Amino acid sequence: MYATDLIEEIILHSDFSDAGRLKTLVKLERTRLETSMNRAAHVLASMRAQASISKNSLLADKLSGIEYYRFIRELEENFDSRCHELQKKCIEMTHSIFRSSNLLVSTTGDDKIYSQLNTYLPRLGRHLFTNNYRKSSAKMICVKKNEAFKDASQIQYVARGGNFRALGYDFSGYLRVLKVILNYDYLWINVRVQGGAYGCMTKISRNGNMSVVSYRDPNLRKTNEVYEKIADYVRDFDVSERDMTKFVIGAVSALDMPLSPSQRGQRGLHMYMEGVTEEVLQKERDEVLNATPDDIRKLSDLIDGVMKQNCLCVIGNEDIIEENAEMFDSISQLQ
Repeated sequence: MYATDLIEEIILHSDFSDAGRLKTLVKLERTRLETSMNRAAHVLASMRAQASISKNSLLADKLSGIEYYRFIRELEENFDSRCHELQKKCIEMTHSIFRSSNLLVSTTGDDKIYSQLNTYLPRLGRHLFTNNYRKSSAKMICVKKNEAFKDASQIQYVARGGNFRALGYDFSGYLRVLKVILNYDYLWINVRVQGGAYGCMTKISRNGNMSVVSYRDPNLRKTNEVYEKIADYVRDFDVSERDMTKFVIGAVSALDMPLSPSQRGQRGLHMYMEGVTEEVLQKERDEVLNATPDDIRKLSDLIDGVMKQNCLCVIGNEDIIEENAEMFDSISQLQ
């Protein structure tokens, strides 16, 4: 059986009738998610913080974040009464997703691979679902609220962010340099060295989402206060040419790291989906290479606007969260 035959078998002939097997898979998924929460709570916190202002993050949270975990937990606890609904939904989703109008193929390989695809794809297109299906009327509506999720740990994961495109700003290579500066200077010193957190990181996306999040952090309020002063740090930013060069090199290494064939294909797919051309990447590369302290200082208003959006999410110790309850609109148990 060729890989293409296996793909076709999965997307067109998956059988959802075995309730016992479905129940096992749901249990396994809940276990996987609960295990992941223990080592990647910072990812969940960052995603949830962004979900209050970004539809992309709201969808991500529903598909792989805290909201998804709650869905799986409820499904596992009430499986017998919801099994038929699950089977029906799986079939509906299969028929609505795997259609020729939705087909997008990305492949990486030599000319022989492309020749085989030219033979295979028309056949696959003819076999995809064509029956009528009910389109979802659900709408993605972001609700701004600051949330805390309590667990049994003794540490926190403190995430705060916003979206700079909503404020009228565009992504640039200068933001790539700023990310390095924050990670290895301001946040490193204030959150990790002085605050005692195991780590702290910045995420800046081309869609405008920006967040900062701490990892295994003994603090909560103190870390949030550090975040609130990021704009002041950027506004007064000034370093030697030698240090600026280090930050630029750090940004370039992330932009132009060596890629395996698989990684090159993945990057190409992401660029296609995001509408990013090589010309756009070159513009960002030029901005990175020519970045100066003044270019970084000009980003202070962007940072100030994002932090004032105040999208906050904390996962951590129950007592510490309760001590700072006035910071949150909602407090609940994580698991």
